[in-house]
Amino acid sequence: MSAQDIGEIARRLASLEEFSAHQQATIEDLSAMVEALWKTVDRQNALIERLKSNMLDIEDRVDGNVPSADVRPPHY
Repeated sequence: MSAQDIGEIARRLASLEEFSAHQQATIEDLSAMVEALWKTVDRQNALIERLKSNMLDIEDRVDGNVPSADVRPPHY
Protein backbone atom coordinates (compact mmCIF):
# COMPACT_ATOMS: atom_id res chain seq x y z
CA MET A 1 0.00 0.00 0.00
CA SER A 2 1.49 3.30 -1.08
CA ALA A 3 1.67 6.52 0.88
CA GLN A 4 -0.87 7.99 -1.53
CA ASP A 5 -3.33 5.17 -0.74
CA ILE A 6 -2.82 5.67 2.98
CA GLY A 7 -3.40 9.42 2.59
CA GLU A 8 -6.61 8.78 0.62
CA ILE A 9 -7.85 6.34 3.25
CA ALA A 10 -7.05 8.85 6.00
CA ARG A 11 -8.99 11.59 4.17
CA ARG A 12 -11.96 9.30 3.63
CA LEU A 13 -11.90 8.22 7.27
CA ALA A 14 -11.80 11.85 8.43
CA SER A 15 -14.71 12.64 6.12
CA LEU A 16 -16.72 9.73 7.52
CA GLU A 17 -15.95 10.76 11.10
CA GLU A 18 -17.09 14.32 10.35
CA PHE A 19 -20.27 13.04 8.69
CA SER A 20 -20.95 10.76 11.66
CA ALA A 21 -20.49 13.65 14.11
CA HIS A 22 -22.98 15.78 12.16
CA GLN A 23 -25.45 12.90 12.06
CA GLN A 24 -25.13 12.41 15.82
CA ALA A 25 -25.76 16.11 16.44
CA THR A 26 -28.82 15.99 14.18
CA ILE A 27 -30.18 12.93 15.99
CA GLU A 28 -29.70 14.62 19.37
CA ASP A 29 -31.46 17.79 18.13
CA LEU A 30 -34.37 15.78 16.73
CA SER A 31 -34.64 13.77 19.93
CA ALA A 32 -34.87 16.97 21.98
CA MET A 33 -37.56 18.29 19.62
CA VAL A 34 -39.58 15.09 19.90
CA GLU A 35 -39.34 15.21 23.69
CA ALA A 36 -40.54 18.83 23.75
CA LEU A 37 -43.41 18.01 21.39
CA TRP A 38 -44.54 15.09 23.56
CA LYS A 39 -44.57 17.36 26.60
CA THR A 40 -46.73 19.80 24.64
CA VAL A 41 -49.07 17.00 23.55
CA ASP A 42 -49.38 15.75 27.13
CA ARG A 43 -50.22 19.27 28.38
CA GLN A 44 -52.78 19.74 25.63
CA ASN A 45 -54.38 16.37 26.35
CA ALA A 46 -54.67 17.27 30.04
CA LEU A 47 -56.24 20.60 29.10
CA ILE A 48 -58.70 18.90 26.75
CA GLU A 49 -59.74 16.49 29.51
CA ARG A 50 -60.31 19.40 31.94
CA LEU A 51 -62.33 21.26 29.32
CA LYS A 52 -64.42 18.16 28.58
CA SER A 53 -65.11 17.73 32.27
CA ASN A 54 -66.08 21.39 32.60
CA MET A 55 -68.38 21.14 29.59
CA LEU A 56 -70.08 18.05 31.01
CA ASP A 57 -70.60 19.86 34.33
CA ILE A 58 -72.11 22.84 32.52
CA GLU A 59 -74.38 20.59 30.46
CA ASP A 60 -75.56 18.83 33.62
CA ARG A 61 -76.34 22.18 35.28
CA VAL A 62 -78.23 23.40 32.22
CA ASP A 63 -80.21 20.16 32.11
CA GLY A 64 -80.95 20.53 35.82
CA ASN A 65 -79.25 17.28 36.79
CA VAL A 66 -76.74 18.78 39.20
CA PRO A 67 -77.35 21.86 41.32
CA SER A 68 -74.87 24.63 40.78
CA ALA A 69 -72.61 25.48 43.71
CA ASP A 70 -73.47 29.15 43.12
CA VAL A 71 -77.25 28.64 43.34
CA ARG A 72 -78.74 28.81 46.83
CA PRO A 73 -81.11 26.03 47.78
CA PRO A 74 -84.81 26.99 47.92
CA HIS A 75 -84.94 27.10 51.76
CA TYR A 76 -82.80 30.31 51.94
